[in-house]
Amino acid sequence: DALVAVSGYYQQVMAERLDISPQSIAFIPMGLNPDDYSTSAAPALPTIGFLSRMGYEYGLDILAEAVVRLRRRAGFEKLKLRVTGGKTGNDEAFIRPIREALERQMPGDVLFQEGYDFASRQAFFRELSLVAVPVRKPQAYGMFALEACASGVPFMTPKIGVFPEIAEGTQAGILYNSNTPEDLEQALADSLSDFATLSQRGKKGRQGVEENYSINKTVDKMAELFAQFKTI
Repeated sequence: DALVAVSGYYQQVMAERLDISPQSIAFIPMGLNPDDYSTSAAPALPTIGFLSRMGYEYGLDILAEAVVRLRRRAGFEKLKLRVTGGKTGNDEAFIRPIREALERQMPGDVLFQEGYDFASRQAFFRELSLVAVPVRKPQAYGMFALEACASGVPFMTPKIGVFPEIAEGTQAGILYNSNTPEDLEQALADSLSDFATLSQRGKKGRQGVEENYSINKTVDKMAELFAQFKTI
């Protein structure tokens, strides 16, 4: 038998829950195929993307307030926001007032994209300067962050859960400490004001996925794990 965790963060979490040594749990990150993703030039106007379930726990409301606040600053009046992701019927009551407020306060500069299939996500990434998902709870894994990196787009999240290790493994993550609209606004302002650094993060993100989060590396590590067991 073997236990496998998809992140170093969750390896520690499960070791504590099961009261076992972390070394008894294999750490094998889930990967993706970088060849399925393409990079593109950054948009002419700064554009933030939200890609996740559009529910309370993923902080769409925090991002919405941060973006509205940031647009009041000089130089960010034309800041754009693109939103896509899964949702359930229970999420509609949460999403509706956020969407209505955004469309009222930044008409023409906010878009809720309905398509969430792979082709739609690829097109979504081509429009972005960065992806920001202010999750409220630590996550065991962050596929949206890896998809963004594979597309050459930096990501921004609170400094919790798996995201510090993905940021380290890709050099494309921008982390902030306090998950409030005010702190997110400042983090966005700092990052979007430095186009050269943001562009470099995007390039490093693509390289980081190829080197550390490729599906081929996941397969190789799983094969190594299986090879430790004798055939019965």
